[in-house]
Amino acid sequence: MSNSKQAEATGEGAVPSLQHHHTPVSVTHHDHPDHHLMWCPRHNHYYDDRKMETFEEVPDPTELSPLRDFIAGSCAGVSSTVVGHPFDTVKVRLQMNCPSAPFKGPMDCVMQTVQKEGFWGLYKGMVSPMTTVPLVNAVVFSAYEHAKAFLLTRRLNDTSGVLTNHEAMMAGAWAGFVNSIVVTPVELVKCHLQAQGEAIHTSKNEIKFNGTLDCVKKVIQIDGVRGLWRGHVATMVREVPSYVGQFGTYELLQRVFSAQLDGDNGKVSPATTLLAGGFAGCVCWTVSYPQDVIKSRLQLQPLGQPSSYATSTFCPDGGFIACAKSIVRQEGWRGLWRGYSPCLLRAFPSNAAGFATYEMVKSVFFLDKDGVSMPVQAKAKAGQ
Repeated sequence: MSNSKQAEATGEGAVPSLQHHHTPVSVTHHDHPDHHLMWCPRHNHYYDDRKMETFEEVPDPTELSPLRDFIAGSCAGVSSTVVGHPFDTVKVRLQMNCPSAPFKGPMDCVMQTVQKEGFWGLYKGMVSPMTTVPLVNAVVFSAYEHAKAFLLTRRLNDTSGVLTNHEAMMAGAWAGFVNSIVVTPVELVKCHLQAQGEAIHTSKNEIKFNGTLDCVKKVIQIDGVRGLWRGHVATMVREVPSYVGQFGTYELLQRVFSAQLDGDNGKVSPATTLLAGGFAGCVCWTVSYPQDVIKSRLQLQPLGQPSSYATSTFCPDGGFIACAKSIVRQEGWRGLWRGYSPCLLRAFPSNAAGFATYEMVKSVFFLDKDGVSMPVQAKAKAGQ
């Protein structure tokens, strides 16, 4: 649909722009029956200059975009970690489970962990993600938002300002690639701490870690700094499709749910964000779960010893293909989905909390001193 037809259909001709202005600017819109229009790039709307009496000069919130994305992403990381870490602990322990190991299923894992280690055993290893996941989420959301902006600037004819499904997935792929570099050491430390609980390890020869810093120190002492990035290829193979699925699903479902729940008021309700974020999390983990199992096996190999899985002759996969073949050969295809149920139970509440927190914190940067949304405030003034 052309811009002129959009203008006729909506009466506003909403055409967003990445330019940053503090006041509306005059435009020529020859195809529109009313030439008394002014375009405000910040609010993505045309306004009738005959009806616009005032337009308050306010700082452009988009100028705070990097800081906004960083802070909002960090807060999202904290909330998602607190909600989802117990499920993640059960997932990791089931992933390392072998046919002769003690766990009969997720609930049995929870019961044994609580009996032997107490309730806080479910939060074992949370210090590592709690101190780093805020940074990781800040990286993810910042990379995603910047990729979105880049894709919008590359458009030639379409100025709708709404990402298509494949554009959202492309932005998600970039966010996943960037994040894999940051998150690999975090995942390695977290998995080691989660897997060494009394419910799993009984060998006196097993290396024990007295917390996050001790784990980092011992990994570097034994395997060097590069040891922190063991399993990076597997992490990247997990992260890219996971964020393709997550952000692609989130953008799609947010539009679908908003149309059903929020009507035409232009606002996205918390319920819409929670639902879209929760289902996006389920898709995220479903498309990447086998890779996560392989990553955990690769990262939890004994320190100071050569990898049990040979690197492929076709590509530097870090043993990814050999590990996958080993799991399927010994445990069947179900071995690649071990621990999936607690992961799925974790995905919905954790991602719902993360996206809701992200959108809520991000919206704070769009409020004026009276707590009114600046875009809504400006629209109301324009219609006086």
